[in-house]
Amino acid sequence: MTMSTSLPTAYAAFFEQAFDRARKGRDQTSFVFFAADLVEAIDECRVCEKPVINLTAFVEGVGEHYLLTDPQRERLESELEDSGLDVSDDDACNEHAEEED
Repeated sequence: MTMSTSLPTAYAAFFEQAFDRARKGRDQTSFVFFAADLVEAIDECRVCEKPVINLTAFVEGVGEHYLLTDPQRERLESELEDSGLDVSDDDACNEHAEEED
């Protein structure tokens, strides 16, 4: 994995780039999916095959890369869930996850 040269060196910089509300938009989305791809945390929706970030794999991969504490991992998970991106451990995009509820 080439993560060490592909992601910001400091976790604070990674977190800001991924979840800074002021910069929310296409660049942020691209960066989060880029990071998810690096930690092998991209699945496909089982219905429409849209890319979905695997929540658990993302938090574990980023957590291992930056040696995060449990509270940092919990905050990362919470921010990712609240980001509006397609995030799931059930291989379903937001649209199809809502249909199943």
